Amino acid sequence: MPTTLLNAFLALTREAELVVRGPDRLAVVAPMFDEEDGAAPALRSLLRQSLPPDEIAISINGGTDRTPEVVAETLQEHDYLHREREWIRYLDVVVHRWAPSGAGPAVTVLEHAMPTSKSDGVNFVVAGGFVTSERVLIVDGDTRFHPDFVRELRDGFYRIRRVRRDGRIVHVVDDVGLQSGAVDSLRPGPGKPLAGFISRARSGEYAIAALLRSGQTRRIGTGRVFGSSRLYTAVGCGFAARRDAFPMPADTWTEDHDFTLLVQNEHDVERTTDAGTLHERGFRIVVDDREISPRHLFDRDDEIVVRRTSGARFVSNAVMYTEDPPSLGGYLRQVERWNGGGIENALKRTVTRGAWTQQRPNVRFTVAAAQLENVLGLLLLLAMPAAVGLYMGAPGIGGLGMAGVGTWFLLDMLATLALVYLGARRLEAAHGHRGGRRARRAFGTAIVGVPPLLALRLLNILSLLAAAIRVVPKYAKRAGPLPLTASRTWVRARVRHRSLDYGRFALVGAALIVLGTANFETSRRWAMYTWPDDRAVAALIADAPTIDQEAHRLLPIAPPAPVPEPGPRPVGSEEDDPNVADAERGGSTDHDSEQPGSADTPATADAAAAWGGRSLAQVAWSAVQIVSGMPTLMLSSWSHDPDGGRSELSAFCPPSRVAAAAPEPRALRATESAYAPLTSWGLLTLARLAPLAGHLEQAATAYDVAPETLLKVLLNESYLDPLAEGPTNDLGLAQITTDTLTLLGALSNDPASPLANPELLPAEFSVFDPDFSLCAGSAMLAWATSQPGGDDEAIAYARYINPRHGVVRGEVSDRHRPLVDAFLALTPMVDALSATIRTYQADPEAVSPEERLLLDLAHEVAVGRLDIEGAYLRVAEAVAALGIDDAAFYVDVLENLFGRSGLERASPSEAASP
Repeated sequence: MPTTLLNAFLALTREAELVVRGPDRLAVVAPMFDEEDGAAPALRSLLRQSLPPDEIAISINGGTDRTPEVVAETLQEHDYLHREREWIRYLDVVVHRWAPSGAGPAVTVLEHAMPTSKSDGVNFVVAGGFVTSERVLIVDGDTRFHPDFVRELRDGFYRIRRVRRDGRIVHVVDDVGLQSGAVDSLRPGPGKPLAGFISRARSGEYAIAALLRSGQTRRIGTGRVFGSSRLYTAVGCGFAARRDAFPMPADTWTEDHDFTLLVQNEHDVERTTDAGTLHERGFRIVVDDREISPRHLFDRDDEIVVRRTSGARFVSNAVMYTEDPPSLGGYLRQVERWNGGGIENALKRTVTRGAWTQQRPNVRFTVAAAQLENVLGLLLLLAMPAAVGLYMGAPGIGGLGMAGVGTWFLLDMLATLALVYLGARRLEAAHGHRGGRRARRAFGTAIVGVPPLLALRLLNILSLLAAAIRVVPKYAKRAGPLPLTASRTWVRARVRHRSLDYGRFALVGAALIVLGTANFETSRRWAMYTWPDDRAVAALIADAPTIDQEAHRLLPIAPPAPVPEPGPRPVGSEEDDPNVADAERGGSTDHDSEQPGSADTPATADAAAAWGGRSLAQVAWSAVQIVSGMPTLMLSSWSHDPDGGRSELSAFCPPSRVAAAAPEPRALRATESAYAPLTSWGLLTLARLAPLAGHLEQAATAYDVAPETLLKVLLNESYLDPLAEGPTNDLGLAQITTDTLTLLGALSNDPASPLANPELLPAEFSVFDPDFSLCAGSAMLAWATSQPGGDDEAIAYARYINPRHGVVRGEVSDRHRPLVDAFLALTPMVDALSATIRTYQADPEAVSPEERLLLDLAHEVAVGRLDIEGAYLRVAEAVAALGIDDAAFYVDVLENLFGRSGLERASPSEAASP
C-alpha cells in the first residue's frame, strides 16, 4: 500500500537530532485482568531494569483468578515489604502499598472488586494521585521487557535539533508528548505447533511494524502533515506519555490507538530559555554516548526554545515481548478488536458532528490513509477473481492468468520479505547484535516469519469485515458523542472463545467466497459473450514470449545473406532437354524487343522465352523435382532460373522449411481473356509490385495461401510501401505489430504447429525488410484462414487486422467493417494485375510495352539475377522513364530502406526518356 511504502522509505532516513536527558520522573502503570500466568514474569522484568522506573502502580481490574496473590508473591520474592492497606469504600477498591527493602521503585497495587476496563483502571491511578511522576508508562500485565527498556524509552522524552527561522539558527528542544516502544513475540513452548505458527507470523508482523512506526514518526520539513508525527497507534503493551495527556479515552475497543491520535491532535506550546536554565533544571545532551551540559555546547547568546510538542516518537531500541494468541480463535478475536477499534476511532473523528474539522492535518492524514487502504485492500481482493475471470473468458482483453496471479503473489512475498528484514535489523540492533550476526538473525526472522504471515493475512480480511459488521451499524446514523464502554474488560487472547465467535468469522468467510466466485463467473461469462472468439489466440499471445516490435525497427536493413548456388542438375533431366523445353515454351525464343534498363543487364530473348508458354512456377517446379529428387519440395513459381539462379528466394520463409507449404507452387492466377491494358494507376501499382512479385508468390507457396488474397492484403495495409507506418504503429508491407510478432513466434516455434518455421524469426531482423514482411503477412493470413470461418475472405482479413477483436460472435466486428470493405473493394485491381501477369507469362508480346518493361524486371528478381534492392533501383529508373509520378516513393525506399544516398527526387517531366 502507498503509505506502507512511504513510511518504509522514511524510516530509512536519518534524523539530525541529539538525545536530551531531562529530569522527568517515570511511573509505570500496569493494568491486569486475569493475568495469573503472565503477571509474575512481567513484574519481574520491570523490577530488573538496568535503569528502574521511579514508581510502579498495578491495577488489578477485577477477574476471577489468582492475579492478586501472584503479584504479592512476586513482590515478596524481590524483598518488597507490604506497608499499607487502604479500602476506598465508595469505589470498592483496595489499595496496597509496597516498599523495597533496598533500592528500587515504590509499588502500589489497586484491586478493583468489579471488572474494569483498561482505560478506566489507568485513569483512576493517574487522576487519583497514586502515581505522581511527569511521565506515565502504560504496560500490559503479560508483557516482558528487555532489561534496557526503561533506559531506552527515557531517551525518547526530549530531543534537540537546529532549525532556521527568519534567517537565524534556533536550537529547539522538543518535549515529545508520546513515546512508543517496539514489540516482539514471545516464543511458545514445545508441543504447540499452532501457537508457534502464529508466533512466527507475529514476529514478521512486529518487524514490519517497527519499520513503519519509525517512518510514521519521522518529521520531514515543517509542513502541516509531514512536519509532524503520523503515528497510527502506539504499541499498546508499552508506551509512555506526559501526565497532562491523560485521561485515556474509554469509548472504543482500542484505547491505545485512540489515545495516540488524541495526543497528536494537541497544539504545541513554545517557550524561550537559555543554556544555564537547562543546566540547572537537570538537562544533559548526549553526544557520542557522553552526557554534556548545555553550558558546554551553547553560548550565552544562542537562542534556545523548549517546544512542548504533541508529537509521538517510536523508540526501536526499547524492546518488549508479548504473548500472542495460541489458538486461531484467539487470533481472530484479537485482530477483530484491533480492526474494530481502528474503525471506531475513524468514525469517532468523522461521524460526530464537527469532529473532522477539529483534527490536525497530520491526524486526518493518518486516519484517512489507514481506512482508505483497508477499503482498497478489500476491493483488490474482490477484484482479483474478476480479473482472473476476464482472463479465463477472453485473455485478449486483459485480466490475470495463473502466471499473473503467481507474479502478483511473488512480488508481494518479496516486498514483505524486504520489509520484515529491514524491520528485524532494527530489533536485532536493540538486542546488541551487530554486523553479520545482526544480518543473519534478521534474515532468519524474515525467512521463518513471512510464509505464516502471508497465510494469516487472508484471515485479517475476515476480522476486518467481522469488525465492520459489528461497529459500523452502531454509528451509521449517530451525530453526537459516542457511548462510553466502561464495562469492557480486556480479555486475554489466550482465553477460549465460544463457538459463536467462530461462526461469525465462518459466515464472513463464506460470504467472501460466494462474492469472489460470483465476481469470477460474472466477468468470465461477460468476457466470453463479448469476445467469444478471442480466447485461444489471446491465450497464445499472453503465454508466449513477447517479441517487441520496437526492437526490430531497424533501418536501413542489413544486406541479405548470400544464398548458395544449387548443385549440378542430373544429366538427362527435363530442363536439359532443349526439345522438351522448346515444346513446353511453345515455340521460338526469338524476341525483337529489348529491355530498357542499366547497361550491364540488357533484356534477353532467352529470359522472356524461358517464361513463355507456361508459368515460371511450372518451370521451376520441374527443375527442382529433378535436381532434388523430392517431388514434394515447395518452391515459389518465381524462384528458379534455368541459367543457374537460386531456387528459394526468401531467407525467412523458404518453402522447404515451412510445415504448411503448398504441395505445388502458388502463383497469381487469372484468365488471359480478362486482360486489358492497365490504367496509369494500375501501372504505378504494377511498378511497386515488380520487385516483390516473386517473393510474394514464394511466401504464398510457403504458407499455402492464395497469392491474390495476400496481394490484396498488402495493397490494403500498405499499398506495397515497405516503409509504411500505420496510425496504430503498424509497420511495413504487412503492417506488423508486437502482438502479431508474438503470435507468429508462438506458431513458428511450435514443432506441432502447421505453421512451424524455424527461419521466420531469427535473433535479428527488421520489420521493414520486404522479404520478412511478405513472409510474416503470409503466415498471418494462413493463420487467419485456418480459424473458424476463415474460408471467407472478409472474416480472414478481419482476423488479420486484429487477431483478438476483429471477429465478434463469428462476424466481422463493427469497428473493423470499414477496413474489410476497403479490402474487398481492391478485388478488381488485383484481378487486373493478375490478368496482366498471366498474359505476360503466356506471351510477353501480348501486354503493353510499359507492362512488359516492368514484368521483365520482376522476372529478373524471380530467377535470382536481381535482388530486391537492385530491383527497386531498376524499377525507379523505369518509372522515371515511363513518366509515372511515383519518384519520391523510390527515393524514400532506396535511401531509408537500403541506405542509398545522393538520390534525386526527379519529377516525371524531368525524367530521362526511355
